[in-house]
Amino acid sequence: MKTNPQVAIMMPVYNGEKTLPLAIKSIQIQTYQNWKCYIVNDGSTDSTKEILENLTDQRFVVIHFNENKGRPIARQTSLDAAEGEYIAFLDADDIFHPEKLEKQVRILEKHKDVDLVSCGNLCYGNNLT
Repeated sequence: MKTNPQVAIMMPVYNGEKTLPLAIKSIQIQTYQNWKCYIVNDGSTDSTKEILENLTDQRFVVIHFNENKGRPIARQTSLDAAEGEYIAFLDADDIFHPEKLEKQVRILEKHKDVDLVSCGNLCYGNNLT
């Protein structure tokens, strides 16, 4: 890859204390490291706010709502704040494969006529204990 464009990752979260740490970790271990993640805490009432306030990685930009405004507004808020060449979406109850950003950026940089890349997904269930 000749260039190193920044990827803006957008993550809305509402009461995500059980899954948010894993989602955050999946971003931090990406093989492609030129990213910035915009997390919008959509008025969570669990410990989501505390988890986000303990982030020390400066690539995370956290926006807190005092009340729940809904996923569409949280997504739009992260989009409005985002800076970067490319945009990626990650919900707080999902994870990225470690090479996801690297592979997708490589495709986008190699094939300038491609505007959108996607990937498969895998359900790991709802047993988080």
